[in-house]
Amino acid sequence: MAWTCQEVLEEICRYLGLTAIADKDSVYFVDYDAIKAGINTYWRFSVDNESGVKVTRSFNKEITGSDFSATGSTLSMDNVYNKVNVVSDYNTFEEVIPSVFDNMENITADTDPDLASSTNINDGMYGEVISGNDGNMIIMVDRVYDPDKGHYTDYNAVAVKYYNNPNYKFYKYNSSG
Repeated sequence: MAWTCQEVLEEICRYLGLTAIADKDSVYFVDYDAIKAGINTYWRFSVDNESGVKVTRSFNKEITGSDFSATGSTLSMDNVYNKVNVVSDYNTFEEVIPSVFDNMENITADTDPDLASSTNINDGMYGEVISGNDGNMIIMVDRVYDPDKGHYTDYNAVAVKYYNNPNYKFYKYNSSG
């Protein structure tokens, strides 16, 4: 299957570390790392001048927050061939921190010896580990002791899964130091 012109440009840009920007009848290959380093000289080629012309530009516009006036505003360079798209939304703060559910891994053990050896539902450790399509889960059943009646009355059922998430690191601080 033949590649489209856009796919060819994307691969060239990916290989060279450039961004291709189409503006009217011109295509610009931009190296943002070079611009950031202060290199502002480039070559302009055209059909009627294949040897090119060396051009020097000064880049002095810094995009700031005052350049956008509404929430949900976007800055997109039309026909950019390495998929650059900058989106600004001043009121969406929950996206700054990754979701706890992204990249989480179920680390619930396959077996639990305490549950497997328990024979008394009243001791709070009666249950089993079950496996499902989305990993293991511990199911525990116990009974609630009613001190007014002097015996166990109701049943409790609890389902537990343990997860690890590489986006977060949790620390437990011991109060005794």
